[in-house]
Amino acid sequence: MKNVLKNLLYNMIGIQYIIFYLMPALTLSLFFCSVKERILRPLSFSRALRNFSIKNAKNDDQSEKQRVLVVGGGFGGLYTALQLSKLLRNENAEVFLLDPKDRFVFLPLLYELAVGTASAVEVAPTYDSLLNNSKVKHIQGFAQNIDLKNQRVDYFNVTSGGAARIEDNKTNEHFFLNSTSSSSLNSIHFDALVMAVGIQPKIDLVPGAREHAVPFYRLEDAFALRKRLAAIQRRKRQQGFVRVSVVGGGYSGVEVATTVAQTIGKYQAAVTIIDRNDKVMSSSADHNRASAMRSLGEYGVKVSLRTSVKSVGEGSLTLIDEEGSEYSYSTDLAIFTAGTEQSPLVKLLDVQKDKFGRILTTDTLQLKDYPNVFALGDCSSVEGVSNPSTAQVAMQQAGTTAGNLAKWLKSNATGSSEAQQPRAQRLEAFKYLPLGEMLTLGMTDGAISSLGGLVQLSGPLAALGRRVVYAVRMPTATQQAKALLTAGAVTSGKLFQAVFGRKDT
Repeated sequence: MKNVLKNLLYNMIGIQYIIFYLMPALTLSLFFCSVKERILRPLSFSRALRNFSIKNAKNDDQSEKQRVLVVGGGFGGLYTALQLSKLLRNENAEVFLLDPKDRFVFLPLLYELAVGTASAVEVAPTYDSLLNNSKVKHIQGFAQNIDLKNQRVDYFNVTSGGAARIEDNKTNEHFFLNSTSSSSLNSIHFDALVMAVGIQPKIDLVPGAREHAVPFYRLEDAFALRKRLAAIQRRKRQQGFVRVSVVGGGYSGVEVATTVAQTIGKYQAAVTIIDRNDKVMSSSADHNRASAMRSLGEYGVKVSLRTSVKSVGEGSLTLIDEEGSEYSYSTDLAIFTAGTEQSPLVKLLDVQKDKFGRILTTDTLQLKDYPNVFALGDCSSVEGVSNPSTAQVAMQQAGTTAGNLAKWLKSNATGSSEAQQPRAQRLEAFKYLPLGEMLTLGMTDGAISSLGGLVQLSGPLAALGRRVVYAVRMPTATQQAKALLTAGAVTSGKLFQAVFGRKDT
């Protein structure tokens, strides 16, 4: 009788918890998303959306369509292309998106995809589905060379022949991850160019890492990790204990470590984060770092700081501690989240760059010597300004780039300089507005810090709020609806389990 009353009391507390905390949190999350949506679209973009049109030229020489080419289909490139599609409503302009993949990847949800709590429909929609009702045309190809002076990009077409077929068991969907390029070189000319190629992983910084470690940056990495985790789960039933090492103590490292630790089980896995710095998530908000440390402790994740990886072998890592001593560390799985480099396209581009090799732009996100070329995201930096390398920055820059590019096209079509344009048609300087940060700390745990610390959430509500916010930030209304349905179905069950009693396995 005592236990029955106790369980009843717990259930009543859980119900009150949902009613009084969950609903306000959801409302706050949706309001937060709405605020972001409005802030991320500068006033210049809204005015341009209402007023912008490229007037048809009166002579035949000017009647050709102006062509915008966006290279790179990540957050910066895709969101710029979609917003341009809304601005360029007449037939005097066309937008092309060049990317070797056939899918956009919502990178913040790779962790959920790796452990099966999110599907490819939510995390990796096809470009065809996203661009279906827009003016944007997707070219699936590898950019090989960019000739800014002659306004031409050379690229190889990409096909799926011989690629590995991947099955998503959650949706029974299949798709190809490894594509092959054709041998024929194609060219496309542009009037305006947007560089949004991002950065790429550099796992071979450490000897043996490419052969023996699992990187975690791309869609294929998430499925590779899912496959390895499934093998580990089978091995766990035989040997009873597994060892996982996560190299890199930034946001990705902590999110991967907590997600993997909760998936395998606290008492069946020894998960260790290895980082050369003095603390994990060094640039994070205090609230989120504190929440992360709490979750790491709760899931039994060990943190080895001031430690670097010298080499990776089959089943072991060679580490160097802060005193310079080398030692071997046994591991069943090594996951790399550290090490990136600029795209070869950026490296070969003969333009001004910062000390990190990123394309240097003006505050209007244009190249100094090429006003018809814009750059945004991780491959670029605004002169004299330090912005973080996050999706949030890229999405805000997409709004500014689209608005400025639309105005530039109008002045180019009419042959007038910016000084001759009305004040409302002059290009706007990009100003980053930090809206906070969100992170996952396992399937039922997370942390949110926003609006300068005015909004702080942690635990299951933060995990749910994060999924809702990301769903609202999907690139199209259709994709938002799909993501909301998937997030709601998966997260509500996990949240119910967390509220009414979490069981360690």
